Amino acid sequence: MLAGFKNHLFTTIIVFLTGSSVFAQYSLSGTVTDSENQSPVENAEVYLTEIGKSTVTDANGQFQFYDLSAGTYDLIIFSFEYETFKKTISLSENTSLNLGLDALSETLSEVVIKKRREQLFALRRLKDVEGTSIFAGKKSEVVAVNKLTANKAANKARQIYAQVVGLNIYDNSDAGLQLNIGGRGLDPALRG
Repeated sequence: MLAGFKNHLFTTIIVFLTGSSVFAQYSLSGTVTDSENQSPVENAEVYLTEIGKSTVTDANGQFQFYDLSAGTYDLIIFSFEYETFKKTISLSENTSLNLGLDALSETLSEVVIKKRREQLFALRRLKDVEGTSIFAGKKSEVVAVNKLTANKAANKARQIYAQVVGLNIYDNSDAGLQLNIGGRGLDPALRG
């Protein structure tokens, strides 16, 4: 009778252990860091796409999923300042990962802001010789209207002429457009 009890107990234990391994639940945890300086990435969103679960990393860059079945999962990590990270994971035991995210920024050797340059240099001087005209020794300036950042649709000529140094603009809009322009030493009220 004791031998039968031992065999029954042994069979029960084997069935219990086999059955528990089939229905085992695992956990997946990890730490998300910046791949360049190894600092933790806080508030990164971590997704397991197959089961639709998501979580967010804590202040130490750590996350954890519980009660996962054995199988293959696509892990996706998203954070605003980093490249989106995707990795396929086979889960057959409790797993802990260390994952590094690449920053979105790039190091540039030189930055040239052309729009500001065009705005500043929309006013240029005439060349000393242009075509058959000689401008050397004369005060001559050209307003490149196509490079100005003025509101050309509105009737605001003073925005355009404000680029020329030494002009006096007198705008009288009582009866239509009356724009008087005078150079250094000239009276802007004189009309020709």
